[in-house]
Amino acid sequence: MNSSTNSTTTSHYQPYGGYSKKDRKQYLLKDNLIILERFTLNPKDYNLPELKYTYTRYVNPQKPSSFKKKDYFEAITKLYEKHTQTSPKVTSIKKIQAHFRKKLVLKRLCFQGPGFYNRSLCKNDEDFYTYEPKESIDSKYFFSYSDSQNNVWCFDIRSLKKLIEMNYGNPYTMESFSQGVRNKIQRFINYLDESHVGTQIATNVITNRRTAMKQRFVDLFAQIEYSGYSCSVNWILDLSPGRLKRFYKDLEDIWNYRANLSQETKCMIVPPNGHLFFMPVVDYFNCSSKLELQEILSKTLIQMCNSQSPEDMKLGFMYMLIGLAPHCRDCRITHPWVQWAM
Repeated sequence: MNSSTNSTTTSHYQPYGGYSKKDRKQYLLKDNLIILERFTLNPKDYNLPELKYTYTRYVNPQKPSSFKKKDYFEAITKLYEKHTQTSPKVTSIKKIQAHFRKKLVLKRLCFQGPGFYNRSLCKNDEDFYTYEPKESIDSKYFFSYSDSQNNVWCFDIRSLKKLIEMNYGNPYTMESFSQGVRNKIQRFINYLDESHVGTQIATNVITNRRTAMKQRFVDLFAQIEYSGYSCSVNWILDLSPGRLKRFYKDLEDIWNYRANLSQETKCMIVPPNGHLFFMPVVDYFNCSSKLELQEILSKTLIQMCNSQSPEDMKLGFMYMLIGLAPHCRDCRITHPWVQWAM
């Protein structure tokens, strides 16, 4: 039984094209010349005369006097490696690999947009929802598109999915997504779902968003305090969703109408264009999540920290406190003057 098993195994193992080790030269050589396509990379399969002869035929007609068998074998090995790289079979494999690489590139561009291979093309520096830098967005979730002005914007597709569900446009431009872009977004989401890649925002992302939002408000109120106004970050953090919405509405009204600010003054407080409110009031009122309301408000107000001068910044903070006072008792008590300011 063992004899039968060994016989079967031997019949399948043919290191020398079916020839025995004793007769392997009939497979490895032709007219005493090593057949490169059958080179075994085993120095024990070749003797010195065979290596010398092949060397003089393929490498150099002159035999170096200092060469030993090891040197000839290494030279033939290098020749073999070069030969395999340029053989028709290897060339065909490289062409196939190049073809599939090209298909992968086109597939990426089709599903994930023009910014996938060059994220510097994207106008925004981070995902609007997770605040993750564009360079750090996981490749499998990265999505980009070109808008009507040929500007490229990028997102984590999970954030974009939430944005589409809420029927919002681009948060950076407020431009609605065209039907073509919506179709691309949905196609990419479907592709991920079919590939069993989750498209829901992870819990830790929500935690990171809340931390980032609080930090912006902490930075903002530290600057307000530095400008000479006593304040507490809890004045905003403790506001209910309803009060946040009314504060946003009142401040937008003060900024655009009641304070009668010139465009020049607005630009000095919020350079370079004086655009403080990137989300219309009606859209802000449609938000139901307190975290989202706080995030939008924090991104809006933090712009005042970039004013052209300390005086411009202090002026902007004054209008902010005037808008906040009707919705925060502690603000009114700390700054009673706001009741007669507008």
